[in-house]
Amino acid sequence: MSRYHLGQPSGKGLHQELLMHLPTKRSPPNAAGVLFQVAQLLVDRGRSLLRGEVLGPRGQLFKRSPLTALYAASPVYLPEDFAVCPTPEGSVVLTWLVPITGAEAAYVESHGWQTFEDSLLAEDPDLTDLSRSPLKASADHLSAKRW
Repeated sequence: MSRYHLGQPSGKGLHQELLMHLPTKRSPPNAAGVLFQVAQLLVDRGRSLLRGEVLGPRGQLFKRSPLTALYAASPVYLPEDFAVCPTPEGSVVLTWLVPITGAEAAYVESHGWQTFEDSLLAEDPDLTDLSRSPLKASADHLSAKRW
């Protein structure tokens, strides 16, 4: 994907690569397909993913997983040098696609990405666990909306 120049709201644009952190022993067989679908979406729309942007919910991402959306984040599980890679054509930004639940997607939409990332830091879930429960903050938010 890094060969495509993708726009940004600022008008500058960038080159972007996508990655997911998945369990090595039980990596879902459709993981590459999910990445290719997102890459094609970005190329088609001509715009990069921004930090905190949510794609979905669009149904179950992986078999036997409650995760239905993708959250664009900095690749914090990798060394800091991996976030941006300089090339002769320009910088390539690595974006981590974090699979999230529908409740978490709604939480990002209503509270913003910074609050969501604060909740991630506070609760420290294993973001590579495709069977994980939603963040408590997002579940509490969903319960409060029902009343």
